[in-house]
Amino acid sequence: MQFEFLIASRYLRAKRRQAVIGVITVISIIGVTAGVASLIIALAINNGFSQDLRKRLTSSTADVNLMRVANDGIRNWRELLARMEKQPYVVAASPALYEQVLISRGARSDGAVVKGVQPEHENKVTDLLKSLELGSAEALNTDRSRAQGELPPIVLGKEMADDLGASPGSVVLVTSPQGELTPFGMVPKYVRFKMVGIFHSGFYDYDKSWAFIRLDDAQQLFGLGDMISVVEFKLEDQFRAAEHVYQLDGDEQAAVPRASPGERGHVYHHRIDCAGCGAEHPDLTHHDGHGKDA
Repeated sequence: MQFEFLIASRYLRAKRRQAVIGVITVISIIGVTAGVASLIIALAINNGFSQDLRKRLTSSTADVNLMRVANDGIRNWRELLARMEKQPYVVAASPALYEQVLISRGARSDGAVVKGVQPEHENKVTDLLKSLELGSAEALNTDRSRAQGELPPIVLGKEMADDLGASPGSVVLVTSPQGELTPFGMVPKYVRFKMVGIFHSGFYDYDKSWAFIRLDDAQQLFGLGDMISVVEFKLEDQFRAAEHVYQLDGDEQAAVPRASPGERGHVYHHRIDCAGCGAEHPDLTHHDGHGKDA
């Protein structure tokens, strides 16, 4: 008999006079086993939840966003996009235009953030448009021509679509608060869109308040011309976003890099004084997630 089994047998088997000790031993073993099993199960659930949360979040948002510190848009974005995509640590880059609007259908309405995108670039950075819950995002492709009189396409989040009672094929009214200047003053600008799909990210805020349209449709709706508000990046290693953001700032001398959900908790602001096509860039200031100097 092996030494381990000999010791276990000696202390687990009690004599008749010590039967109570044997029962206590069995109860102790069961208690230790249950405690260890509970700990392992809890750690497994927590680890699985963390991985699922991280996967959902990183697939819904870009690792790094580049934007103007004055928030007045990026005009030379095509040249910028081509240059940034050549960086070795950048997997993909995508232009985007964010604006707040009011989306309504009949008597129902809801505030939303419209994101103008080019799917051929957006799908390389995020996964929201790759697998819609209902409908298809093909209508958003820039190479797809639109027939005369055809309404521009829009993709809504699941929660927003439920609130509006909309489904693929429904027509919604998108109203921009920026409006147009008329002899009667500022009048909100509105455009009718045809809903072509519903996305489901698993995050209530995204599904409740996000909508996707074509980039050129967004530029026309907001009267911004050939301009975007942000360039989004997908990096080889999202956990090195804080390191790469300095390299991006050194490569691009006209935008502010801001680490977003891939590298949580750090914001990088670059002070920019832009005059015409040129720009002066004094320094790069690092702040922590609460806006304090690190």
